[in-house]
Amino acid sequence: MKFITVRIIYTKAGKVRFISHLDVVRALQRALRRAQLPVALSEGFSPHFQISYCQPLSLGVESECEFADVTFIQEIKDIKTDLIDVLNKVLPEGIVVKDAFLIDKNKAKSLKELSENVVFYTQIPVDFDFAQKRSVELKEGKIIVTRQRAEKQQIINIKDFLAGVKIKEENGKIGVEFGLKPNEKGQSLSPYDFIKGFTGFENTESQNIQIKKIRVGVVNE
Repeated sequence: MKFITVRIIYTKAGKVRFISHLDVVRALQRALRRAQLPVALSEGFSPHFQISYCQPLSLGVESECEFADVTFIQEIKDIKTDLIDVLNKVLPEGIVVKDAFLIDKNKAKSLKELSENVVFYTQIPVDFDFAQKRSVELKEGKIIVTRQRAEKQQIINIKDFLAGVKIKEENGKIGVEFGLKPNEKGQSLSPYDFIKGFTGFENTESQNIQIKKIRVGVVNE
């Protein structure tokens, strides 16, 4: 039996941005079952699909580039027709498979690596001069935020997680493209914590700003 692994790139947009990562996993598995695709199963008393996923998104964040690695027990003859098109017919609205391709798991970047440098985009209700000033302060390490973890408050410097920031005026609004990466301890920063620090808004205000994950990598400033 020849096993193959296919990397699927899919969106999470619209109303589905408010469902959990576990619900997205269930939706993908349900679609694979309905499409009757030959997904490999794990061994043991409770076999499950052999699928790996990238790091979960913060609830409410949209994405143009979510990743999943699916192992199949036989070759897919035509990935577009027999996989992408078939899945898109049975996936819920907002989850769309944009691309899929064979990978060599020993050579391809791992999903963990793809989750380490991520670029987001948002529009914020502030003026351009304020946004420019804040982007400079970010790079200088002057913006600190606090976040709650269990029963403790953490004080964090956004610069430790920053992988570039770029601002521009768009139709009277300020567009912000920002990259996030793990800090030296391997900890990650929520894009909402970035918005909170960048704007100075309270938690409830920053949570109401729509954010989209647009690609993996860093911001080209």
